[in-house]
Amino acid sequence: MVADWRSGVQQNRPEPPRRRAIAAEELYQSMKTSVSANMPKDRPTDNNTEYTFGEYKAADYNDSKTRLVDIVNCIKANNRKKLELHAVLGVECMSVKCGYIKDKCRRHVASTDPHMFVNCIACNKTNNIKLFYDYIKETTGYSRDYVTYFIRLAILCRNYKKVLYAVVSSDDLHRHFSYVVKKIEVDKEFWCARN
Repeated sequence: MVADWRSGVQQNRPEPPRRRAIAAEELYQSMKTSVSANMPKDRPTDNNTEYTFGEYKAADYNDSKTRLVDIVNCIKANNRKKLELHAVLGVECMSVKCGYIKDKCRRHVASTDPHMFVNCIACNKTNNIKLFYDYIKETTGYSRDYVTYFIRLAILCRNYKKVLYAVVSSDDLHRHFSYVVKKIEVDKEFWCARN
């Protein structure tokens, strides 16, 4: 009965945590902390920005190009509210993308809410969405990956308004977005509660 010595050593050694998971968890915890610190009792009106997520209405299709350029210029000029401006850009991109979706899949054919079908894979496959991404890339300079992130961020901010108060790096949030969304959905009471 000779046992392999390596099997005993490997069983006692804990599996090393993945660095990406640790970084994602640290980002999420810093988001929660920053929301708690930055959440005002009454939201003050900020005259430094033209676009606020709560009151934002997307432009008509004819005015969308001008509005997209204006929002991108605001993002470049204003670092303090970059997350909110990215969400506003997501709302505008979603509005433009709805114009490119002519044929919806059978699950969304009766839906008028763009949040329901704008990221649907079946709806996107039946339409020529590549033209949309080319138009946005030409207008804003953002790639398909970032445009999808902005749209998903807008949907997240619509469902969980406290996300707008988070102070977080846009690149870090983009990198760990799926993880953060899962954690927010698990910790729904915190993100939906009004403080």
